[in-house]
Amino acid sequence: LTHAIEAPLPSTIDTARLCALDVAAVRSLLARLVAAEEALRLAPCVQAVYSLLGEGEGGLNLWTAVLQTHIARAHGFSPPSLGVQLLRSAATLAPDVAQAAHYVRFNRCRSGTLSSGCALPDVILARLSDGGAVSLLDSLPAAGPTFLLAASFT
Repeated sequence: LTHAIEAPLPSTIDTARLCALDVAAVRSLLARLVAAEEALRLAPCVQAVYSLLGEGEGGLNLWTAVLQTHIARAHGFSPPSLGVQLLRSAATLAPDVAQAAHYVRFNRCRSGTLSSGCALPDVILARLSDGGAVSLLDSLPAAGPTFLLAASFT
């Protein structure tokens, strides 16, 4: 799949070139990245792969990372991880631009109901090292306060 680039970009966007861009140029670049990701994610062949992967987060996250890396390369980022991180930072850097992002519009996350002093629910977590299942409560020390911060791995 190819992606149209609205305005000429340098042949390579490295950290130095990215940092030298003004705010308007970064917003424009983010808008192109978000639009390219949207187009690629909705392509029938990409949707077919998502469908084959099912609901398993590991496969979905890996496939999404592959797509985002492809977009970063197509837009001249070197290393591509720089473009991926910029794309994934769109909601923070330009919230209005990020509203067009597929992952923002179809986000399954919600605000939690836990507050200070609540008992933690026992949930099954995936270990990052091997993907194996581990109980939240079994992973905590027997005594002492616990600080729980939940976020997306990606």
